[in-house]
Amino acid sequence: MITDEMERKTVKQKMDKVISGEEVIEGIYDVCFKPVMDDCPEYLASLISLILGLPYDYVLENLEVSSTEHTVARVTDRPRRSDFVVNIKDKHIIIEAYKGDYSKAVAKKNLSYAFRTFEKNLDKEKQDDYKTNVEIFEINFDVMKMSFIKDDNLTIHTFETREINNGYLHPFAPKFIYVDLAKISKKYYNKEKLSKLERLVLLLVLTSKKELREVSKGEAIMEKVVNKLESLSSDPIFLTEAELEAFDEYEKKTLREEGVEEGKNQRDKEIVLKMHEKRMDIETIIECTGLSREDIEKIINEGKVG
Repeated sequence: MITDEMERKTVKQKMDKVISGEEVIEGIYDVCFKPVMDDCPEYLASLISLILGLPYDYVLENLEVSSTEHTVARVTDRPRRSDFVVNIKDKHIIIEAYKGDYSKAVAKKNLSYAFRTFEKNLDKEKQDDYKTNVEIFEINFDVMKMSFIKDDNLTIHTFETREINNGYLHPFAPKFIYVDLAKISKKYYNKEKLSKLERLVLLLVLTSKKELREVSKGEAIMEKVVNKLESLSSDPIFLTEAELEAFDEYEKKTLREEGVEEGKNQRDKEIVLKMHEKRMDIETIIECTGLSREDIEKIINEGKVG
């Protein structure tokens, strides 16, 4: 069983390796992800080129970094931001990097960003001075297994909006792309052959300087990214921010797990009390719920007091 203390120790051990110069902060963390994308446009252009199937030179020449803040639906909504947003002519690309559990809440939130942009474009289309339809893409780099994607050999999955009967593709509805970083890492450590895109993406999750140098050797674009990661990881300010971010991810995960456990406990209480009301004996309740006699008697006694 993994305890809170073990989790915290793991985070500290990782940071100790960074401080000693053995490792770097993972590129997927916000403190590295945004600076890398900002300062290594050739890397960003390579990723987009290979993921969307666009010419590299075209992407690099027309790449424009855009505001990461999204329009809120209601005045009461708090501001929402994506990790990185770029425009390439008539293409609007939202980029998200996930470090921890891919929860339904996060998925729903990020889906809403793309569709909100789509809705805004439809409103613009009604205006006389708006002539261009914009394609919207959301690229998600995820270190966790996405529960809604079938287990297959693909490391990249693309979802589009199609007409159910004839398969007609909606030309301007958002397209969602999921890059499975965990599967790419597994391929690397299993010594399987990696595509150019998979090697590029690997830089976001490897932490060993030795491994990063091996993967990027002879590739100027990749070597520039590794240099940036090493530079960031030697900066005391970034080290502090990275540690705080790592603990924040851990706390979010813990809260989610506690929430699930709390919900389960509440359901157990309701079931026990309902069965007790129907005059079922303790042995039957134990058999049906899997709870101990002590727990069941405690729930019943607390129910009487309540």
